[in-house]
Amino acid sequence: MLVLLKGSSERVSAWVGVLSTILRLPPSVFQDVFQKSLKLLQVVQETVQVLQAKVNILDVAVLDQVEARLQSVLGKVNEIAKHKATVQDADMRSKIHQIYEMMQRWDGVASTLPDVVQRLVTVRNLHEQATQFGQVLMHLDSTQQEIAGALKDNTALLAEVQQTMKENLAVVEGNFVAIDARVKRLQK
Repeated sequence: MLVLLKGSSERVSAWVGVLSTILRLPPSVFQDVFQKSLKLLQVVQETVQVLQAKVNILDVAVLDQVEARLQSVLGKVNEIAKHKATVQDADMRSKIHQIYEMMQRWDGVASTLPDVVQRLVTVRNLHEQATQFGQVLMHLDSTQQEIAGALKDNTALLAEVQQTMKENLAVVEGNFVAIDARVKRLQK
């Protein structure tokens, strides 16, 4: 129908003229309606073609071909799944074997581990005692330095006291000599 309308533009113009005369409307209104109708008709034809293509897909021969292709693809997917399972199983066994060998190597270490732990505990105790001894030694060293400083100060004070005692002794001896001289003068 669209093909018939497209081929005869003179007919369309004639129909537009007749309709505008009968209905007493301007020809532009009919021209606009006609253009919109043509576009709508074109959309409807395209939709019918799409639906016809989809219906053709549902044809028994086409469905048989699609089913055959799907069966082929399904067979290949099953083969891949079997191969993947085999590869995964071999990979899993390999990993298990590696872990087993690693555990065998660590058995010797595991048997000596309690002894190593006991030695570490003993060494820790020894280190704690050494730390305490070091602290006591530092305290003794600081105490010794304090005592040495105090002894030095006391030695200096003792020297001052001895010097003062010598001076006082000299003054006392001088006083005794003076008293002795007075007593002798008085006795005379």
